[in-house]
Amino acid sequence: MTNQTRVLYVDDTPESLQTWADFLEDHSELAVTTAESVSAGVAAIETGDVECVLCDLSTTSDGNLEFLMEVRTRSSELPFILFTADEQDKTINDAIEQGADDYLSKSQAMESDGMLLRRIQQSVDDPPTQLTNGDGSESTSIDIVDSASDGTKPDELAEERERHPSDSTGHEPTVTPVTSKREPKPIEYVPEDATSTLIQADEAIKRKRASCHDILATEREEPPNVALIRYKRLSESALSMIADQANRTTIISIGYTQPTPNGLESDVNVVRINSPTDLTRLGIVTTGIVEGWESQPRSSILCFDTLSVLLQYKTVKQVFQFLHILLAKLQSAAVTSYFHIDHTTESTQNVHSLKPIFDNILEVTPEGVDIVSETRPQ
Repeated sequence: MTNQTRVLYVDDTPESLQTWADFLEDHSELAVTTAESVSAGVAAIETGDVECVLCDLSTTSDGNLEFLMEVRTRSSELPFILFTADEQDKTINDAIEQGADDYLSKSQAMESDGMLLRRIQQSVDDPPTQLTNGDGSESTSIDIVDSASDGTKPDELAEERERHPSDSTGHEPTVTPVTSKREPKPIEYVPEDATSTLIQADEAIKRKRASCHDILATEREEPPNVALIRYKRLSESALSMIADQANRTTIISIGYTQPTPNGLESDVNVVRINSPTDLTRLGIVTTGIVEGWESQPRSSILCFDTLSVLLQYKTVKQVFQFLHILLAKLQSAAVTSYFHIDHTTESTQNVHSLKPIFDNILEVTPEGVDIVSETRPQ
């Protein structure tokens, strides 16, 4: 079958290797190669015929990390998913810090028949290290702002750039995209200040509709302070567009290194958190940022992209408790916040469990935006 995703599954437990290989091969979208050791996995990688790696080398203490390092010496962009029964935080943290792109426990994969397939396809379709090339080609990272996200074709965007060249500072101009008639209108939604909004949209829709960009682009008396909590790299052109609309932009990059565009070093601050499981540090860093805003008489916005990643590492109960505390601090600091979640990858129960702590709920679909619930002052 053509157009199959070529997956290498490496597992040093023969029974597990056979079980999950059979499971993967049941999906016609995948072409599966297996290996039982680091050396066999490396040999398969070197054929150049692999698009995604699933790895569980848990019978040796450093098997996963050893193979991950071998993969990364050969390719910095090949998607690597740690797929293991070992759910210890240290295992996950070490793998993420060494360059793993994703983690999925085997117990999670067993609970949801389609979860493993979705995560493989997302890792291939949406590689976290790929940036826009500055020539109008579309970034495949999960960007809050995507210059071609709402229907603009690369060639149309390139023509627009020729009509509006970069200014003398080297910054790319804000280009009005050419919107396809088949695409829905941009989101037009302005919540009350200091409220929280949960935005539900699958990643395919979010890539086509720059929901947070629409919100940030809303006209205000003065540019707001903006904080972005992200698990994947934001392209430099996208970051420049956000910074142009903000007074001060802070990015909390979790598990990756976020580059800052030339000339924006004084306007953009990046704080890195190595581990996606370290909610304590995330809470401390976020609180410190918003407390620094309190002395400035201007609006403040926080965007969390995405809760779906956080739920890969923490239980819904842990996420609920973390958000409950964080949202109280944001509200007391008069910060308006937006939290994305991909409701196609999360269980309905998880999404429903989190909804009560948000003031507003939006559902973004191909047909439009539904305001499911909304808090307005009496």
